[in-house]
Amino acid sequence: MSGMSPVKQLGVSIVALGIAVGGANWWNGLMTPHETTASDGVHHFTVWMRNWYFVPDHLTWYPGEKVALTLVNQSQLVPRITEQFTAGKDLLRAPPGNVLGYGNPLGWKHDLFSGVTLKTSAGAFKPHGAFAVTLNPGKKTTIRFTVPNKPGAWCYTSFLQAGFQYMNNMVGEIIIKPSKNAPAPHVPMMGVDGVCGRPSASPLTAPVKPGPSGIGKFGLGQG
Repeated sequence: MSGMSPVKQLGVSIVALGIAVGGANWWNGLMTPHETTASDGVHHFTVWMRNWYFVPDHLTWYPGEKVALTLVNQSQLVPRITEQFTAGKDLLRAPPGNVLGYGNPLGWKHDLFSGVTLKTSAGAFKPHGAFAVTLNPGKKTTIRFTVPNKPGAWCYTSFLQAGFQYMNNMVGEIIIKPSKNAPAPHVPMMGVDGVCGRPSASPLTAPVKPGPSGIGKFGLGQG
Protein backbone atom coordinates (compact mmCIF):
# COMPACT_ATOMS: atom_id res chain seq x y z
CA MET A 1 0.00 0.00 0.00
CA SER A 2 2.83 2.37 -0.85
CA GLY A 3 1.77 5.97 -1.23
CA MET A 4 -1.05 5.63 1.31
CA SER A 5 -1.02 7.44 4.57
CA PRO A 6 -0.87 5.31 7.72
CA VAL A 7 -4.50 6.24 8.47
CA LYS A 8 -5.70 5.10 5.03
CA GLN A 9 -3.67 1.92 5.29
CA LEU A 10 -5.30 1.17 8.64
CA GLY A 11 -8.73 1.87 7.17
CA VAL A 12 -8.14 -0.49 4.24
CA SER A 13 -6.84 -3.18 6.62
CA ILE A 14 -9.95 -2.90 8.80
CA VAL A 15 -12.24 -3.16 5.77
CA ALA A 16 -10.33 -6.21 4.48
CA LEU A 17 -10.52 -7.83 7.91
CA GLY A 18 -14.24 -7.09 8.08
CA ILE A 19 -14.81 -8.71 4.69
CA ALA A 20 -12.75 -11.77 5.67
CA VAL A 21 -14.55 -12.22 8.99
CA GLY A 22 -17.95 -11.54 7.47
CA GLY A 23 -17.25 -13.98 4.65
CA ALA A 24 -16.09 -16.64 7.09
CA ASN A 25 -19.19 -16.16 9.23
CA TRP A 26 -21.43 -16.38 6.14
CA TRP A 27 -19.65 -19.55 4.97
CA ASN A 28 -19.88 -21.16 8.40
CA GLY A 29 -23.51 -20.23 8.72
CA LEU A 30 -24.24 -21.73 5.33
CA MET A 31 -22.13 -24.86 5.68
CA THR A 32 -22.10 -25.76 9.38
CA PRO A 33 -24.61 -28.49 10.32
CA HIS A 34 -27.01 -27.59 13.05
CA GLU A 35 -29.51 -29.11 15.39
CA THR A 36 -32.44 -27.17 16.74
CA THR A 37 -35.64 -27.89 18.61
CA ALA A 38 -38.87 -26.51 17.16
CA SER A 39 -41.78 -25.24 19.20
CA ASP A 40 -43.61 -28.52 18.63
CA GLY A 41 -40.76 -30.41 20.29
CA VAL A 42 -39.36 -31.90 17.09
CA HIS A 43 -35.57 -32.09 17.12
CA HIS A 44 -34.14 -30.99 13.77
CA PHE A 45 -30.80 -32.33 12.54
CA THR A 46 -28.93 -31.57 9.32
CA VAL A 47 -26.32 -33.91 7.90
CA TRP A 48 -24.15 -32.81 4.99
CA MET A 49 -22.96 -35.58 2.66
CA ARG A 50 -19.54 -34.79 1.22
CA ASN A 51 -16.56 -36.65 -0.27
CA TRP A 52 -15.79 -38.84 1.57
CA TYR A 53 -17.32 -37.90 4.90
CA PHE A 54 -20.46 -36.77 6.72
CA VAL A 55 -20.80 -33.61 8.77
CA PRO A 56 -21.58 -34.23 11.54
CA ASP A 57 -20.37 -37.80 11.86
CA HIS A 58 -21.96 -38.36 15.26
CA LEU A 59 -25.63 -38.14 16.30
CA THR A 60 -27.20 -38.93 19.68
CA TRP A 61 -30.90 -39.78 20.02
CA TYR A 62 -33.18 -41.54 22.52
CA PRO A 63 -36.25 -43.77 22.08
CA GLY A 64 -39.44 -41.77 21.52
CA GLU A 65 -37.59 -38.64 20.42
CA LYS A 66 -39.31 -36.88 17.50
CA VAL A 67 -36.70 -36.16 14.83
CA ALA A 68 -36.64 -34.31 11.52
CA LEU A 69 -33.46 -35.33 9.68
CA THR A 70 -32.43 -33.22 6.70
CA LEU A 71 -29.87 -34.75 4.36
CA VAL A 72 -27.94 -32.58 1.90
CA ASN A 73 -25.76 -33.84 -0.95
CA GLN A 74 -22.82 -31.46 -1.03
CA SER A 75 -20.43 -33.44 -3.20
CA GLN A 76 -17.26 -31.48 -3.94
CA LEU A 77 -15.96 -33.67 -6.77
CA VAL A 78 -15.85 -32.52 -10.39
CA PRO A 79 -18.15 -33.74 -11.72
CA ARG A 80 -20.20 -34.04 -8.53
CA ILE A 81 -21.61 -37.44 -7.66
CA THR A 82 -24.66 -39.05 -6.10
CA GLU A 83 -24.49 -39.68 -2.35
CA GLN A 84 -26.38 -42.01 -0.03
CA PHE A 85 -27.42 -42.26 3.62
CA THR A 86 -28.21 -45.63 5.16
CA ALA A 87 -27.99 -46.66 8.81
CA GLY A 88 -27.60 -50.06 10.42
CA LYS A 89 -25.17 -52.46 12.01
CA ASP A 90 -23.31 -55.64 11.07
CA LEU A 91 -22.14 -55.45 7.48
CA LEU A 92 -23.52 -57.68 4.79
CA ARG A 93 -20.57 -58.47 2.51
CA ALA A 94 -20.30 -59.88 -0.97
CA PRO A 95 -19.66 -63.65 -0.96
CA PRO A 96 -16.92 -65.37 -2.96
CA GLY A 97 -17.59 -65.18 -6.68
CA ASN A 98 -19.74 -62.04 -6.43
CA VAL A 99 -19.26 -59.65 -9.33
CA LEU A 100 -18.40 -56.86 -6.86
CA GLY A 101 -15.47 -58.79 -5.46
CA TYR A 102 -15.17 -60.79 -2.28
CA GLY A 103 -15.88 -58.82 0.89
CA ASN A 104 -17.24 -55.65 -0.71
CA PRO A 105 -19.97 -54.14 1.51
CA LEU A 106 -23.50 -54.65 0.19
CA GLY A 107 -25.65 -53.37 3.06
CA TRP A 108 -26.66 -54.12 6.63
CA LYS A 109 -27.75 -57.30 8.34
CA HIS A 110 -29.76 -55.08 10.72
CA ASP A 111 -31.25 -51.85 9.35
CA LEU A 112 -31.99 -49.07 11.87
CA PHE A 113 -35.10 -47.82 10.07
CA SER A 114 -36.66 -51.21 9.33
CA GLY A 115 -40.19 -51.18 10.76
CA VAL A 116 -40.07 -47.45 11.55
CA THR A 117 -42.73 -45.13 10.12
CA LEU A 118 -41.01 -42.44 8.06
CA LYS A 119 -42.65 -39.27 6.79
CA THR A 120 -41.42 -37.38 3.73
CA SER A 121 -42.85 -34.82 1.34
CA ALA A 122 -44.16 -37.76 -0.70
CA GLY A 123 -46.07 -39.24 2.25
CA ALA A 124 -45.57 -41.76 5.04
CA PHE A 125 -44.27 -45.30 4.68
CA LYS A 126 -42.72 -48.07 6.78
CA PRO A 127 -39.73 -49.85 5.25
CA HIS A 128 -39.16 -53.50 6.06
CA GLY A 129 -35.55 -54.48 5.57
CA ALA A 130 -33.06 -52.24 3.80
CA PHE A 131 -33.68 -48.49 3.66
CA ALA A 132 -31.51 -45.80 2.10
CA VAL A 133 -31.83 -42.20 0.95
CA THR A 134 -30.02 -41.52 -2.32
CA LEU A 135 -29.57 -37.91 -3.44
CA ASN A 136 -28.29 -36.37 -6.64
CA PRO A 137 -25.73 -33.54 -6.37
CA GLY A 138 -27.07 -30.39 -4.75
CA LYS A 139 -30.33 -32.04 -3.66
CA LYS A 140 -31.70 -32.37 -0.14
CA THR A 141 -34.59 -34.08 1.59
CA THR A 142 -36.08 -34.32 5.08
CA ILE A 143 -37.38 -37.44 6.78
CA ARG A 144 -39.41 -37.29 9.97
CA PHE A 145 -39.76 -40.13 12.44
CA THR A 146 -39.93 -41.15 16.06
CA VAL A 147 -36.69 -42.75 17.23
CA PRO A 148 -37.32 -46.50 17.69
CA ASN A 149 -36.58 -48.42 20.84
CA LYS A 150 -33.31 -49.76 19.46
CA PRO A 151 -30.70 -48.59 21.97
CA GLY A 152 -27.04 -48.94 21.18
CA ALA A 153 -24.61 -47.85 18.49
CA TRP A 154 -25.51 -47.72 14.79
CA CYS A 155 -23.44 -46.78 11.76
CA TYR A 156 -24.46 -44.60 8.83
CA THR A 157 -22.67 -44.69 5.50
CA SER A 158 -23.09 -44.89 1.73
CA PHE A 159 -22.78 -48.16 -0.16
CA LEU A 160 -22.80 -46.55 -3.60
CA GLN A 161 -20.07 -47.19 -6.18
CA ALA A 162 -19.83 -50.86 -5.21
CA GLY A 163 -19.10 -49.91 -1.62
CA PHE A 164 -16.31 -47.51 -2.58
CA GLN A 165 -17.74 -44.64 -0.50
CA TYR A 166 -17.87 -46.82 2.61
CA MET A 167 -14.37 -48.12 1.93
CA ASN A 168 -13.14 -44.51 1.84
CA ASN A 169 -14.22 -44.12 5.49
CA MET A 170 -17.42 -42.24 4.66
CA VAL A 171 -19.12 -43.25 7.90
CA GLY A 172 -20.85 -41.75 10.91
CA GLU A 173 -22.20 -43.03 14.21
CA ILE A 174 -25.65 -42.84 15.77
CA ILE A 175 -25.93 -43.51 19.50
CA ILE A 176 -29.43 -44.28 20.75
CA LYS A 177 -29.46 -43.87 24.51
CA PRO A 178 -31.67 -46.15 26.64
CA SER A 179 -33.67 -43.08 27.72
CA LYS A 180 -33.65 -39.31 27.38
CA ASN A 181 -31.66 -38.64 30.54
CA ALA A 182 -29.37 -41.66 30.33
CA PRO A 183 -25.69 -41.06 29.59
CA ALA A 184 -24.59 -41.82 26.07
CA PRO A 185 -22.36 -44.90 25.99
CA HIS A 186 -19.00 -44.61 24.30
CA VAL A 187 -18.70 -46.97 21.37
CA PRO A 188 -15.81 -46.68 18.89
CA MET A 189 -16.93 -45.66 15.41
CA MET A 190 -14.21 -47.50 13.49
CA GLY A 191 -11.78 -50.29 14.22
CA VAL A 192 -12.00 -53.94 15.18
CA ASP A 193 -14.60 -53.13 17.87
CA GLY A 194 -16.12 -50.16 16.04
CA VAL A 195 -19.78 -50.10 15.04
CA CYS A 196 -18.75 -49.16 11.48
CA GLY A 197 -16.06 -51.81 11.30
CA ARG A 198 -12.85 -51.19 9.38
CA PRO A 199 -13.95 -49.54 6.11
CA SER A 200 -10.49 -49.06 4.64
CA ALA A 201 -9.72 -52.75 5.27
CA SER A 202 -12.34 -53.81 2.69
CA PRO A 203 -12.51 -55.83 0.57
CA LEU A 204 -11.38 -58.94 2.34
CA THR A 205 -8.63 -61.16 1.03
CA ALA A 206 -10.28 -63.68 -1.23
CA PRO A 207 -10.11 -67.32 -0.11
CA VAL A 208 -8.40 -69.19 -2.94
CA LYS A 209 -8.71 -72.92 -3.50
CA PRO A 210 -6.14 -73.80 -6.17
CA GLY A 211 -7.40 -75.91 -9.05
CA PRO A 212 -5.55 -77.56 -11.92
CA SER A 213 -5.06 -74.16 -13.54
CA GLY A 214 -3.63 -72.74 -10.35
CA ILE A 215 -6.09 -69.84 -10.25
CA GLY A 216 -8.90 -71.33 -8.20
CA LYS A 217 -11.50 -73.97 -8.87
CA PHE A 218 -14.14 -71.44 -9.87
CA GLY A 219 -11.92 -68.99 -11.72
CA LEU A 220 -10.87 -65.45 -10.81
CA GLY A 221 -9.20 -66.78 -7.69
CA GLN A 222 -12.54 -67.46 -6.01
CA GLY A 223 -12.92 -70.89 -4.52
